[in-house]
Amino acid sequence: MSLDAQVRKLEKTLMTLDNNQARNARNRALNRSSKRLATLVSRDTAKTERLKVGLIKKKIRISQYRAKGLAVVVIGRTAIPAIKIGAARSQVKRRKGKNLISQAKRGERGRFAKREHAGNTAIKVGRHTFNNAFLQRLESGRWHIMQRTSDSRYPIDIAKVPIQQSITTAATKYSKNIIDEYLPTILIKDMNYRINKLLS
Repeated sequence: MSLDAQVRKLEKTLMTLDNNQARNARNRALNRSSKRLATLVSRDTAKTERLKVGLIKKKIRISQYRAKGLAVVVIGRTAIPAIKIGAARSQVKRRKGKNLISQAKRGERGRFAKREHAGNTAIKVGRHTFNNAFLQRLESGRWHIMQRTSDSRYPIDIAKVPIQQSITTAATKYSKNIIDEYLPTILIKDMNYRINKLLS
């Protein structure tokens, strides 16, 4: 007998004994399955992107509708700002044992000329290094790690770690197993326990 068939049979038996117990068993199984999916996706994505699991878990939200016997797992896929990864450490590029440091100088017409060594600093956060980056406080009052995205002075953007591909891959990988195997298995075990308790 398949897992789905076992679930339907046990649920029908439990509903005849106590409808509330049947509803509670399903809601409990959905809650555990949702949390299991969030944990697996967070761990897999964190390992791939070399980030802390907690940063990924914040991207996952679980909503449970007990009256309908449903659970929704919402997974955010937006990039994580570098400033949230950990403490930022500034680094200076070196060549032949010397730091590549240069100051801005004005040209003949009084305009600032291009630096001798452009983009000579980098910011290291956790296990990630962002070249041509610097710390800056934005108008909102928040500090961010900014990064030059080209050789010119602008454009400048917030340094981020993209997670869209890795978190999507992890969600696809684990969701099918959770729905097809993990959820029915724990639901069968829980309903068997409740039925035996009611009949004893």
